[in-house]
Amino acid sequence: MLLRRIAFVLTALLSFGATSAHSADTDAHFDVRAWGVKVGEFHVSGRDSQRTYDVKGGFETTGLVKQLGRIWFTMSVSGYKSGDIFAPSRYTEQVQTGRRRSSAQIDYASGIPVLTGGKLGTEEAEALDAAKQSDTVDPLTAMFIALRDQPRAGLCQLNQPIFDGARRTIAFFSGRRDDGSHVICTGQFRRLGGYSPKQLQQGRESNYELVYVPVGSLMRVHEVRVTSSRGTAILTRR
Repeated sequence: MLLRRIAFVLTALLSFGATSAHSADTDAHFDVRAWGVKVGEFHVSGRDSQRTYDVKGGFETTGLVKQLGRIWFTMSVSGYKSGDIFAPSRYTEQVQTGRRRSSAQIDYASGIPVLTGGKLGTEEAEALDAAKQSDTVDPLTAMFIALRDQPRAGLCQLNQPIFDGARRTIAFFSGRRDDGSHVICTGQFRRLGGYSPKQLQQGRESNYELVYVPVGSLMRVHEVRVTSSRGTAILTRR
C-alpha cells in the first residue's frame, strides 16, 4: 500500500513542467511527506547538452517508515535532443517493495517504446499496443524536463502523455496564478490505459499544484502538492 501511494505521487511529479533549450546540470533533492510525516527522500540528477541527455533518479523510505519496511526504487534514462524535443533511447528501473524486487527496461525503436527486460503491469490489466505510444516519453524523461530550471514565460503549459512500458497516463496544466515572485501551476494527472479494473476503482485522476520560485533569471520547482482520493502528499525541495 505504501509503495503504491508513493509511486502514484511521484509519477504525478514526473509529468509536470515546460521545456527550455539550454545545457545544464540538474541535481534536485526532495523530502516526501504524507499523512503528516516524512516518509522518504527523492532525488534526480542529470546532464543535458544540445544533442544528448542522461538522467538518474531514485526514492527511498527514511526514519520510522524505513524501520517498518525499506522501500526504494531507482531509474535511469539516456536519449537524444533536438531543440526542446527529448527522445529517450533506453529507460531502466528497479523496485524493492520489501516483499519483492523487480526490474524493467524499455528500448526505443523509431520512437516506439518496447519492453525488452523485466515485467510491468498485471495480468488483469488491458495490454496496450506499444506501436501506438510513439507520442509518449518515459517517466524519468518527463521528470527531468519538469525539474530543470526554466523561463517564467514557459511555465504551466505542458500537456504530456507518458508510457512506462505497460501503462499510459497524461498530465496537463489547467491553471496559473502569479503570486508576487512565485508562480503556482495547477493541473491534473489522469490514468488512460493499461490499468486493471481494481486499480481504476482506486482512482483515475489526481489534482496537483506546483510552486515555482525565482533563481536568477529562471524559475525552479520548490514544492509539489498532489491530492487524490487517498489523501495529500507534499514534495519539498531542499
